[in-house]
Amino acid sequence: MSWSLGLFPPSVRPVQALRFALACAVLAASLRAEHVSHAKPAEPQAKPTDITRQILWQRSLEDALAIAKAESRPILVAVNMDGESASERIVRDRYRDPAFVALTRPFVCVVASAFRHAPRDHDDEGRRIPCPRLGEITCGEHIALEPILFDRYLGGERIAPRHALILPDGTKSFDLFLLFDLRDLDKKLADSQKLAPPPNVGASPPGGPGKWLDLACAKDHRTRLAFETELVGLRSEKDCERALQAIIACADAGSVEGLRILLVPKPRPSAGLLEEIGTAAQVLHVEAPLAIAIRERLASLGRWPGAPGLGDDEALLPLLGRLDGNSGATRSLLFSYFLLGNKSEASLAAAAVVGSQIAGDLVPMFSSKTGESAEIESWLSTVREAGPAPERPAKPPEELPAAEALETELADLDHALESRPDDPDLLARYGRATLALARRRMDSGVSGAQLLLQDADRFLARASASGPANVSLLLDRARTAYLMGHFEEEERIALEAEAAARGDERIETLRWLGDAAARMLASRSGGDPAVEMHGIVAGARALMDVAAGPTADETDWISLASFLGALGMRREELAVLQLGAERLPASPALRSALNAALWTGGRIDLAAPKAEWIAAQHPDSADCAWHAGYARILAAEDSRRGEDPDRAIAEYGRAERRFHECAALKPDYKENTDHYLALCALGRGFAHLLADRRAEAAQCLGEGVALRPAVASARDGLDREALDLLDGSLEWRESGASPVDVAALLDALERADPGNAFWERSISDSELREALRADGRGEIVEGDRYLRTSIAAARRALAIASGDDNAHALAQPLTVLAERLLRRGDVLEARKSLAEAAPLLGQAAPGEDADAEVLKSFAVRLREALGAARPRFRPGR
Repeated sequence: MSWSLGLFPPSVRPVQALRFALACAVLAASLRAEHVSHAKPAEPQAKPTDITRQILWQRSLEDALAIAKAESRPILVAVNMDGESASERIVRDRYRDPAFVALTRPFVCVVASAFRHAPRDHDDEGRRIPCPRLGEITCGEHIALEPILFDRYLGGERIAPRHALILPDGTKSFDLFLLFDLRDLDKKLADSQKLAPPPNVGASPPGGPGKWLDLACAKDHRTRLAFETELVGLRSEKDCERALQAIIACADAGSVEGLRILLVPKPRPSAGLLEEIGTAAQVLHVEAPLAIAIRERLASLGRWPGAPGLGDDEALLPLLGRLDGNSGATRSLLFSYFLLGNKSEASLAAAAVVGSQIAGDLVPMFSSKTGESAEIESWLSTVREAGPAPERPAKPPEELPAAEALETELADLDHALESRPDDPDLLARYGRATLALARRRMDSGVSGAQLLLQDADRFLARASASGPANVSLLLDRARTAYLMGHFEEEERIALEAEAAARGDERIETLRWLGDAAARMLASRSGGDPAVEMHGIVAGARALMDVAAGPTADETDWISLASFLGALGMRREELAVLQLGAERLPASPALRSALNAALWTGGRIDLAAPKAEWIAAQHPDSADCAWHAGYARILAAEDSRRGEDPDRAIAEYGRAERRFHECAALKPDYKENTDHYLALCALGRGFAHLLADRRAEAAQCLGEGVALRPAVASARDGLDREALDLLDGSLEWRESGASPVDVAALLDALERADPGNAFWERSISDSELREALRADGRGEIVEGDRYLRTSIAAARRALAIASGDDNAHALAQPLTVLAERLLRRGDVLEARKSLAEAAPLLGQAAPGEDADAEVLKSFAVRLREALGAARPRFRPGR
């Protein structure tokens, strides 16, 4: 994911181990659909687009190839990336310029970008959510195209922006990248107009049932969208059936988008209609992609995120079983809703299992709920109504003895065991000391831990077998099995311990039982149904009992939620995390997991409202105010991804107010909140850049550095850092040169971070980049101006601190300027620049009488010492 989960309020250290939460997250990948799309809920459909400012991207390479073949058109392949300067400029200055858009019209256009901008691809009605950055297609589509286009047409290093024209015979007409002047792309497109027939772009085709067949058979995005828009408005089953017939007649895999919409018409689709949709999928041979679409919908957070249960979507369970019942992911999901869902979900999941014939001899088990169940909805309701359990002192963290002390203890025990080899107490002490030493070695990365674990397992087992069941010994054995990766053994021992445990001991046994069940979810998926189902319900019951207990901590709540998420029960996962955050509102780990679940479900927009609600219940809590501020940062970053700068700025303002409140409630937090206030200032600057307000962006940079100079090394949730903001503030755009007063910005940064030449050096580097770009545009005078500004900034850096970095920063633009001047025949000025640059690189300056040829030779020597005439390499440049 693209935002940080690792930053916490200063009162709590990051949790060192959330037991098996991470393991469940890994297992989830094997138990849920290959691709979970995300969604922005604020607007179910895109805002109207000015078609003259929108390139008509196609959804897939298959569609593009079909159109290109039918119309004898070349394919224009575009690659873009986030945070890279030229990519940012081309998206805003070219892709939205009517003149440039017109140049693309004769071609079939496809675009690739590996970055997500909308939180999901479809809304709750199944409608598409276009990428807010590129338009037309969804983020999932341009992400999927990225490896496909590189593998088929581009190859080599992944460079962006990049544009290639592929002719109908598959040959490449041009492949452009690393352009100093984007007008070179304009010229290539203009020259290539003759390679394609005239554009065939008009208004959206007419709709209505009479046109459905024509619409359903089209390959281009705009016509597909027109058909899907028709489907959204259907209200009668008869119309849905007629639409299905049109889809079937075209036999097109791209029609899955239409089938997705028919899954959720108003009113709720009947079982008969869903059966017909399944038949259509089989006729079109799109069972797998439609099953993925259904699993995506079931994995979404629904209309009421935070509430458990599938609601109307439960009707999709039988269809999912029919389409994909033999896959491990689907089978595990159906088993989970049969065992853990409400009565209605259990009934439909049972019908899906029986209908898919995946249960074998277990079919009778699915006739009704059995004792082997644990309904999550009822549990959540009971726990909520019971209120928080009485607070009990937190269990102190376990302190292991030092390795040297353990080695000494083992030597003493070895000696004692020589005379009493069967003494239960000695065996237990030896096993525990060996286990502790193994853990010490694992923590420090020292070899030999596995051999020690084997010894610990053997001695603990002998001690345990020598008398009545000892719960403490059994728990040590369970830990040993866990560390050895023997999860079936961990489960068996935990069950034995549970049978003998009483009181708080039983809760600890359930923790190990739940851990073992979670770790075996993936290995049991698709295996013996009885074993898999028993593991699901046993693990869920154990973790539910622990979370509801008086000693439950953040790890226990996250463990239960992660278990459910690994099964694909994403709505129940969120409900558990939400209740856990309400009960433990200061827990950073729970808040982080809650935000992660909202992001995965495409509803990160709800992080702020949920955090604000909890803060309102605890108005005197500095931690709750902090979490509300951090959630507002997530909302602001989501707005930046969605190309909504003003909303982002407003959210950063709300975050700042919460961080100020946090510091007022607890002054000890001020150092931490200053860091986030600085990030908010930088974030506002990046939002201003989206709107081409470069002067305001530079001002925000100064504010952020003044608040906390160390923020220069921090990256935000969009992987941007202060240097990116500096570069963006100073760069040239189609609207003209940056209005930022560079000298004034330098003054502000020097006041904010005195004695740090980083900013002067970085500004010099940015201005050198702009000088070279100006040359690429043929603007020689502007290039000279940028170079002289670069030199002035580098001189200020060298005045602050000597050293190779600052010397190189000044020598580079001086040498570039000298090279330019020599090419123009300005020997006098070139000599001055070389004379200043030479000692910076440890060389003697050329003499006063050196002629042009001597100076050119000297410039070559400096160039060899400096390397290429370009700014320092940095990703995103």
